[in-house]
Amino acid sequence: MMLFDTRRLTCQLFAFVLLLSGMATVAAQTRDAEYSDWPEKTRISGRVIVSNGLQEHAGMDRLLSRIAESKKVVVIADKIQGEGTWWRRQLKGAVGSQGQFGVINVLFSSDVKVPPTVTVDNLPVLLGDRFQLLNEADCVLVESAAKIPHEIVMKLVGQADTVVLEGNQGVKAGKQSMKFVGVELASAGWNLIPDTVIAFSTSPLKTDLQDRVLKFAATYGPLVGLVVPEGTGVMLSGRRLTCLGSGKVTALVPKSEVSAEYRQQISGTGSRRRPLSRSVIDLTQWRRLAIDRELPQFPPEKPPVPNVEAGTLLIVGGGRSPRGLMNRFVELAGGAKQAKLVYVPCSEDDEVSARQSVVAAWKRMGVQHARFIHTKDRHKADTDPEFLASLKDATGLYFGGGRQWNFADSYYGTTAHRLMKDVLKRGGVIAGSSAGASIQARYLARSTPIGNFDIMAPGYERGGLGFIGGVAIDQHFSQRGRQKDMAKLMKTYPQLLGIGLDEGTAIEVKESTAKVSGNGRAFFYSSADRGEGSETDSADAAFAAFVALPAGSIYNLADRTVVVNAADGS
Repeated sequence: MMLFDTRRLTCQLFAFVLLLSGMATVAAQTRDAEYSDWPEKTRISGRVIVSNGLQEHAGMDRLLSRIAESKKVVVIADKIQGEGTWWRRQLKGAVGSQGQFGVINVLFSSDVKVPPTVTVDNLPVLLGDRFQLLNEADCVLVESAAKIPHEIVMKLVGQADTVVLEGNQGVKAGKQSMKFVGVELASAGWNLIPDTVIAFSTSPLKTDLQDRVLKFAATYGPLVGLVVPEGTGVMLSGRRLTCLGSGKVTALVPKSEVSAEYRQQISGTGSRRRPLSRSVIDLTQWRRLAIDRELPQFPPEKPPVPNVEAGTLLIVGGGRSPRGLMNRFVELAGGAKQAKLVYVPCSEDDEVSARQSVVAAWKRMGVQHARFIHTKDRHKADTDPEFLASLKDATGLYFGGGRQWNFADSYYGTTAHRLMKDVLKRGGVIAGSSAGASIQARYLARSTPIGNFDIMAPGYERGGLGFIGGVAIDQHFSQRGRQKDMAKLMKTYPQLLGIGLDEGTAIEVKESTAKVSGNGRAFFYSSADRGEGSETDSADAAFAAFVALPAGSIYNLADRTVVVNAADGS
């Protein structure tokens, strides 16, 4: 008969649970990019305006004329008789004889069927002549939404798990079908303002409504909350959400175990000197914030040691590349006859020129296999065999300059992203300048879509393509005075190694060794030890150590130590 020591067994079980927990923590910290980590569609093709009793104010007539002149405009309203509101009259006048104007009554009769899902990109034709216009609408106005029963509005403005609140009414989930005026509404909504819950407030002082929105978004997320006070509205154009009217719109994302709560107020546009961020938010960035709250903490407390296991990275700080760098790139990719090079431009546009100067330069160098890829369609970057073909055997990739968030929007978590990483696994080379430098890190620095003044952009910090982990890379470093920005980032994320590159300066990274070339200096910021200087943004800012190394210097990224300092010969 075997006797069990229950106390020992309990301890063993507890130890086993801790082991599993530790394994889970490591797995979470090394979790690779997933397609679902990013919205598939990062913008809408048209405009959507939602009004909470918004009245005429300075400049509104000019705005409506500009966005509706000779266009196709649809108004979704609770009444279709008469001229309706000032909004409707202004839009109808702006459309004129060259465009099309229509009004849809949301109080549907029993013979009208609501489609299961509708987006601005692909609005289907509803029954009856008055619905034909929705198929190709340039602008959609949701009129007097606060007066329409919210069971109806949530089907028009949100998606399946989105709801529109009116004043102090209770919160309702939109995941179940319901009947109204004898019509069974589909459980999925129109998703006109994607991944958003909108609350209409009768008083700007009722902050409890914000808390209710946060609770709803946390329960049915990932969702962004918007609280729109009376006399105010919002307009979504592409991906930019603008406040209209006299009040202030509050954007909200609830906190989670790994992420903070986010609140930001925007108000109607003011003077030209006023920062754009006070009147506009990038909805895609906020949708990313909502997704992030459901993912493991990023950056993790213990990021991977900076190391390129195979292949080589060439990371350039912008401006003119160091002399001979492109020759070095071609050499590392296998030489002009053997190299298979792919250029990845950084553009906000759906289409780019068929002639790319980088590709033309490669061909003048004798490279026989050189082409470029570009898309703003994440689905295409994930599934299109023709688009992915050139990446499958590429030996060298070069990422261009621009705004680095474009790379994240197009490729993060896609099949293209995985194939890009495979270039290094085959012993190839990945290079990039400016935005093409920052995107190489796992942490993406200076990536806010509204301006590029902030080095930290919550929502996009996870967006680096991760050819090297454990670092944050900034560029145009001395030329744009970005030293204090990097010190601020190091104060927030001391676990990262900060790398700042001057224009005309590059580092070549193999394994954990970075060799500096070019006319400027490479800055390495570390909280692990003291360096030759410090940068602070205020009297109480934490000390941030750095070393600034000229061409010929070598730095060990893993140990955060100088191997060779060409400035003093050490």
